Amino acid sequence: MLTKEHTRRTRSRFIDLAGFVLLLGLGASVEAAEVRCACAEAIRPILAELGPKFEQTTGHKLVITYGLAPVVMKRIESGEPFDVAIINPPQIDALIKQGKIKPDGRVNLARAGVGLAVRAGAPKPDINSVDAFKQTLLNAKSVVFPDEGTSGAYFRAVLNRLGIADQMKENLRPVAAGVGFGMVARGEAEMMVTIIPQLLANPGIEVAGPVPAELQTWIGLAAAVGAGSTEPDAAKSLIAFLTTPSAMAVMKAKGWEPIP
Repeated sequence: MLTKEHTRRTRSRFIDLAGFVLLLGLGASVEAAEVRCACAEAIRPILAELGPKFEQTTGHKLVITYGLAPVVMKRIESGEPFDVAIINPPQIDALIKQGKIKPDGRVNLARAGVGLAVRAGAPKPDINSVDAFKQTLLNAKSVVFPDEGTSGAYFRAVLNRLGIADQMKENLRPVAAGVGFGMVARGEAEMMVTIIPQLLANPGIEVAGPVPAELQTWIGLAAAVGAGSTEPDAAKSLIAFLTTPSAMAVMKAKGWEPIP
């Protein structure tokens, strides 16, 4: 007798198979192509794992440029050529209104919350309530966070909301994308605040927990095809690949969850 779990796994494998058949069909309609991807830094760990699988499945090659989501948006607005954009949903929507992105085929991929991390092996501070989180920040000798980008703007807003922005000034360390993780791992900074998937992806640091629910925000990733794409079919095949159950399982393992 088949168990519910066996049925679920069988259904999942069937859906994945159907997705791969779709990919092969899309890939077969064009010769192997270079797909130019303008991507938020947050999706780098995901594409590092899924990108080679997509290339093996379709024969296409991904040419990826990363950056903080607002920076990627500015590059697109300035006319930088691309086939697929993967950035925050509101930015995708704004680019659709500007005519930079095709409205059809736009897909919400996943979302993630913001968390706080410390050096691996260090005591994890209490951030389970708003008061505890506030006190942890005030007690910290140094807190790094992205100087630009969605999570950085959010954290500045949280400090203002908590009424501690002025008190924290001397202990804040706004940094460029990708810099803060190593600072915490080496003990050059006490803690870091940014989206949880990026904290999980960097060795030498450990997540103390998510920001309290009352202060939490959700930062999403959406994908869409560029209005001026020279490889729209290949671009669509990448988006289709990223929405298969197996791809979503990879995202979940890296701290992302489906957008409701």
